[in-house]
Amino acid sequence: MSDLEKKEEELKNLRIRMEHDTSEETIQKVRELEEEVSRKENMEEREVEIDGSKKLKAKHQRESIKALQLEGGEVVTDDKRILEEIEAFYGELYKKDEEVEGAVVARARVMSYVKPRVTERQNHELVEAPSMEELEDIVKRLPEDKAPGLDGATVEVLTKCWSFMRADCLAMLLSYWQD
Repeated sequence: MSDLEKKEEELKNLRIRMEHDTSEETIQKVRELEEEVSRKENMEEREVEIDGSKKLKAKHQRESIKALQLEGGEVVTDDKRILEEIEAFYGELYKKDEEVEGAVVARARVMSYVKPRVTERQNHELVEAPSMEELEDIVKRLPEDKAPGLDGATVEVLTKCWSFMRADCLAMLLSYWQD
């Protein structure tokens, strides 16, 4: 058992003990062990197998930004400040279009170069709610010995009861379509 595994086991046992013993000493010990385990996980040398036989020692370090150079040339190394700068950068980058001056005009200009793949008529047909005729056509095409839903009712039941179920089926379909 490696040193890291021993520390992880000790931490696990301490956490179990902490369920009954919430003294400041136990809590402090858990915090210290958590930090130590985290540090060991991030810096532990591990053997990594390559091509089934060769072994390579590799240091595993947590991937994080250690320093950030701002537009003005200032280099920031404080974690909190780095996070603030990143949040500010992406906040500015992903502003809503209404907040960005000229974004609507720019989008219209870009979209003028995009050729539509469907005509206005095709688009209208695609987004239009289905009609009773379309629904009836679909129901007629369904194989009768199949049960399309979880209730186990076959298509045969649907087709035999279609005369008084059709309005409810269309209403249900349209309610999904509108939502």
